Amino acid sequence: MLQSARLSNRAVGVLSGFRKCFSTTGLTTPSITLFQYEICPFCNINKTLLSYANVDYNITEVNPLTKSEIKFSKEYKKVPIALINDVQVNGSKEINDALLNLPVVIDNLSSKNDMPLEDFVNSPSAQKWETFARDELAPILYPNICRSLGESYQAFGYVDNVDEFTGVQKVLIRSVGSLAMFFAASKIKCELKHGCAFDKYIYIAKLKDSRSVTFLKLGCALFYSARRNITDERLALRDALTKWENEGLGGNKNSFGSKMGAPDMGDLAVFGVLKSVSGLLAHEEEVLGRSGPFLD
Repeated sequence: MLQSARLSNRAVGVLSGFRKCFSTTGLTTPSITLFQYEICPFCNINKTLLSYANVDYNITEVNPLTKSEIKFSKEYKKVPIALINDVQVNGSKEINDALLNLPVVIDNLSSKNDMPLEDFVNSPSAQKWETFARDELAPILYPNICRSLGESYQAFGYVDNVDEFTGVQKVLIRSVGSLAMFFAASKIKCELKHGCAFDKYIYIAKLKDSRSVTFLKLGCALFYSARRNITDERLALRDALTKWENEGLGGNKNSFGSKMGAPDMGDLAVFGVLKSVSGLLAHEEEVLGRSGPFLD
């Protein structure tokens, strides 16, 4: 059986307690619940890994207005959060670290991938493209899905399929969420155009409207757009995808960024991030139709 991959430093403390809650030798599927937003790219990275490893898991959709579903988490109020055998793991990267130390995940990956798990997680390619997915591609998606009020409203359409939300909750989330995200994106463009103090605006917004803060945090990558002076969201997304095609897929000569016959964690991260906007206008305009198999 493959050995577990080397852990990131921030996961060591979590897993020291986590290992006490499951056998390191048995292959029994653990109880896994992921608390998420459907359009969160970082949540989708975790789901992609779980699906690829053929591990069953449960999803709890979090109401971004109330966050009542994660009230058990006293200090950490972001998503994703995972409960793995009732042990709480916070953050997408930390969740991946925990999953990649589960015997059933290790065993299932070893049966699918003809590569050592260390290479699957920590090869230069895997690290480069996972970092790209998390730090470059994911932040670009937020301003792309809320660049207009219509697109922002479409992005929150996923709540209509959440059975646990009441009709009133669905209406509130779509209306307040789409307005807040569109307003935040529009304000950033205004600040960039006129050179105003964007940080001051964000501080005032936090003081005035705590609910808007929820969506400003959900769209925290909008800060990225401001710092990078990204004023054309579609062009930025197009450039990022072209970088992935040319450098990751070798001009589409390779099926995966791993340059092997199976994906590594970098490939899964890129796929997961793009999957978060599947069905939305940004996906239809910029992702569909590209020749890379991990883009369609």
